[in-house]
Formats: sequence, structure tokens, C-alpha cells
Amino acid sequence: ILKKKVTIFGSGKQVRDILFVDDLVKLYYKLYINKNKVSGDFFNVGGGISNSMSLLELDKILRNNLKLNTDTVFDLERLGDQKIFVSDNSKLKKTIKWQPQTSIKQGLSMMFRWLLKNKKKVENTLKK
Repeated sequence: ILKKKVTIFGSGKQVRDILFVDDLVKLYYKLYINKNKVSGDFFNVGGGISNSMSLLELDKILRNNLKLNTDTVFDLERLGDQKIFVSDNSKLKKTIKWQPQTSIKQGLSMMFRWLLKNKKKVENTLKK
């Protein structure tokens, strides 16, 4: 959107899970209202396996679905970069019946609509 170059370090086959911010906020609220049940415990939080993709897949979505002409370049793999990171949210689902509700495509679409609407704000923030 801002016509900036995107650098992918390594092959681009690295996999990450993606969690839309609205789902995270809903989780925080659910943890708060269930604080007696979850206090002192720990949980993995992320998009989970159903919301995971490679960087190459994300680049393809940007180009094809969102019609962004990204200037993508590849650089050397970063030392210590994880090849795959996907959060296991099963404990949250079992304990407080939470799981992400927003798919990657829905979340990206909403995020990019917001970015287009607020492009000047984003540009000004990045200049600081």
C-alpha cells in the first residue's frame, strides 16, 4: 500500500500462524471474566494451525487477492529463524472455550481496508 519493498529472509517457506487483533482482544476479555479459573496458569496464544501460512503464501495473497503489486526481494536466511511456528491453542479451547474466529483472508482483508482508509496516518507514523 505504501509502495515499500518487502524483504523475505530465506526461502519464504517459513510458516507462521496469524491471529487477528479482534480475536486477541476477545480472548483478553474472556480471560478477565474467567480470572478465577485461569489465574496463575499459562496458555499458548496464536492463530493456530487453521490460521497458518508460509511467507510465500502471504505474498501470493497480497498480489492476487488484494491486488497489491509488492516489490518482494529475497535475502539470506537469518540465523536462528524458526522454520515453523504454530501455536497450540487447545488448552484455551478446553479451559474457556476460546478459539480464533477470524480467518487469515478475512483478517487481511479487514486490515488492508483499514490501511487504505488510514494511509496518511500510517505514513505519518512511519516517518516518526
